[in-house]
Amino acid sequence: MTSSSSMSGRPRRPGGVTLLAVLIVISGLLGLIGSIAVIIGRSNDDVLRNTSVSSGTLLWVGIVGVIIALVYLAVARGLTRGSGLARGLATLVAVLSLASAVYQAFIQTGNLRYSAIFSGVLALIVLLLLYSPKANAFFAARSA
Repeated sequence: MTSSSSMSGRPRRPGGVTLLAVLIVISGLLGLIGSIAVIIGRSNDDVLRNTSVSSGTLLWVGIVGVIIALVYLAVARGLTRGSGLARGLATLVAVLSLASAVYQAFIQTGNLRYSAIFSGVLALIVLLLLYSPKANAFFAARSA
């Protein structure tokens, strides 16, 4: 029996790309929920006291958070479809995260340094999954 990828001549989506998409969806949904909570709670006196910012600022923070969460969800969908743009955006975020982690690893001490190293390792894993031979074949076939 032949697989659907061999019948269509296109490589199947690698598991690593699917894993990244799922993690990005989870992150996007959590960001969306958190941003909506900020928007809803922006008039709460306890929230205003604990954050030391105005209700208007919290509204803008919530709106920007919703937009970022929606971009995350769009990137996840794009990755599953083999979008080069989605791959590029995921790469940009991973490279910026890696650069930040390297910087933080040098300037921080103790647990903050370990946290930065962990973040850097995760960014490297993302890049490896995005640019594995199978992922390269998958994205190349979709852009052709």
